[in-house]
Amino acid sequence: MRLISKSKYLSGLQCSKLIWTFYNRKEDIPPADPATQAMFDQGHDVGAWAKKLFPGGVEIEGDPWKFTELMAKTREAMKKRVPLFEAAFGAKNAFARADILVPVEAGAWDIVEVKSGTEVKPVNIRDLALQRFAAEADGLKIGRCFLMHVDNTYVRHGAIEAEKLFAKEDVTAEVAAEIVNVEPNLAKILADINLPAVPEIRIGPQCDDPFFCPLHDVCWSFLPDDSPLQIAGLPKTEAFRLIHEGKLRLVEIDEADLSKAVLKKMGSLRFGLQIKAAKTGSPVLQPEKIGAFLKKLAYPRFFLDFETFQSAVPMFDDTRPYQQVPFQFSLHVVPAAGAAPEHHSYLAEGTADPRPEFLALLKDRLGEAGSIICYNAAFERGIVKAAAEVLPEYKNWWQKTEMRFVDLLDPFRKFAYYHPGQLGSASLKAVLPAITGGPGYKDLEICEGGQAALEYRRITFGLNVDSAEKANVRGQLERYCGLDTEGMIHIVAALETLVAPVVVRP
Repeated sequence: MRLISKSKYLSGLQCSKLIWTFYNRKEDIPPADPATQAMFDQGHDVGAWAKKLFPGGVEIEGDPWKFTELMAKTREAMKKRVPLFEAAFGAKNAFARADILVPVEAGAWDIVEVKSGTEVKPVNIRDLALQRFAAEADGLKIGRCFLMHVDNTYVRHGAIEAEKLFAKEDVTAEVAAEIVNVEPNLAKILADINLPAVPEIRIGPQCDDPFFCPLHDVCWSFLPDDSPLQIAGLPKTEAFRLIHEGKLRLVEIDEADLSKAVLKKMGSLRFGLQIKAAKTGSPVLQPEKIGAFLKKLAYPRFFLDFETFQSAVPMFDDTRPYQQVPFQFSLHVVPAAGAAPEHHSYLAEGTADPRPEFLALLKDRLGEAGSIICYNAAFERGIVKAAAEVLPEYKNWWQKTEMRFVDLLDPFRKFAYYHPGQLGSASLKAVLPAITGGPGYKDLEICEGGQAALEYRRITFGLNVDSAEKANVRGQLERYCGLDTEGMIHIVAALETLVAPVVVRP
């Protein structure tokens, strides 16, 4: 009898093609990328903290693919009537390992599923339903089912308090409502696995819900860069509808292809500007709006960008789970019109909380006058505000400094300027090469914020990273963050050139 594990069960519910490939052409499944692996590692870290809440627990160890052996070890350990970690059970084509199996009255057991997320999700209920089905089919008496997730209101003060790090929710009723679907779901999954050839599945929302599919890039390879999915504001369901109708490129789409309700919701002007740019191959702009924005930029101009990292388990005092902690900034200062920019930067060293040093240097570099220009300034403002709240000596400085922030994202978010090369995105990564014609970030080894955070954590808190590797990565981080602020200077200069007759310099 074939046993379907809970991970394969969830994959099978997500996509028939994915589950068929897992069992029939496993070599086509790519290995986990660094971001996915980091997510797995974080889950393991959270799980280790959860186990501390169940003293005396016993780990069921063994090779994960040896189902029969794991189930035998579980049966033996159950005799001790202590909490079990990674308990294994299976029957009726279902196999599962419970994060924590807790003995309760009348010979029953509670299942506790541990997640690194901060809320109960539908996929968690489906996961627990398979676990309960497999356990009861294997003869266990199950009492209640719990989902234990990270409590993002917890603030660390001193040593981690595991009992405060987690919130535990009783989801027994939700699991009971879902468990009736498990057996028919398993039958469908087994039928998919046994198909003689890979099933043809159209791309759709299931490609990244509830998980980003490992076959995503393969299945989406037929799409051109300028597909309907690149239309900013267009609901994904509508984008997929257009694709399934054979309209793969923006130049093939008109207003008549969308309902009045959809156009109203996303904004017909925004839609029209994107389609016009795609069909003409030229940027569209609203000079008056750009000019009004540029008038806000006072000298000296401070072009500022932060890099941050986060962790499910807070690493420093006065931080919450998943709170963004700044570890780097880049600052280009243009003292006056036509003056050469001056560059200042900070990249934390060591494993101590970087926020005190970060704020001290930032305060020193920003002075008391001039515009502080960020891309998506709400992010930088939020980071400084959160840090100043736990470092009260910066409170007065921040109250004065916050008013100087200007968001360079605004003219692009509001479509005062749109270039077809942006492909629907107003991000700095999309705008910089589009408006300047330069290479942007494509030649950098570290080229986006998530990667920067992972690499910083790896070389700072990871094991077995030699000094040469650390120096190399730190250099890459400096180049990446530096391009963010240098790029903003080039974007402002490009905007000023476009609307020179309109702009009245401050």
